[in-house]
Amino acid sequence: MRAPYVLRLGVRGDDRPLSGTGRAAFGARYERSPRPLTYVAASAGIVLPSTSRALRTHPDGTLHRDHLAVSGAASFKQVLLDQTAAWGSAEIVFPFANEDDDLAERDPPATFRFAAGSLFQIDDRFHASAGASFTRTNRDRIAGGIVPRSDQFRIDLLPEVGVALHRQIDVAIGAALPVSGKNTPQSYLATATARVRF
Repeated sequence: MRAPYVLRLGVRGDDRPLSGTGRAAFGARYERSPRPLTYVAASAGIVLPSTSRALRTHPDGTLHRDHLAVSGAASFKQVLLDQTAAWGSAEIVFPFANEDDDLAERDPPATFRFAAGSLFQIDDRFHASAGASFTRTNRDRIAGGIVPRSDQFRIDLLPEVGVALHRQIDVAIGAALPVSGKNTPQSYLATATARVRF
């Protein structure tokens, strides 16, 4: 289960709501090790619509309703040395059309995300990770035609540091820092993650 909270930094004189919940998701993940020091995983889930109207409002004031979506992902991790591993992942999020989409004959676009990086074990308790991701959202289509400038992509750097509080619990602080993009706002993301192993 993942439930993000989004803080929107407004400008002076802007009285719109500044924050709200983002898109919560829940699903299942299966991981196995086909050979020593190699780990592969697959996951699938449901992505819920955002509950914050402000986060779905177009600059011209039009409210674009968020979409229920399904997601699927695959990932791997390969231990290279005693203290270093390489990792990578690929994910697709496929949204369902809302009633207003059906009335306008609009097909909501799918989003693809690819990421890769390295994981470093600093000592028995502390670890760090550095990576990069590429996210692309396909073009909107209305009545069979393509909406100009509706496709999006962005490239982010993904630093993270973490600490093991217990053999079964660790926490991590990370970020997504945009370095390039097209037709998408330059937004910065900070994350705090707690992992519990059973």
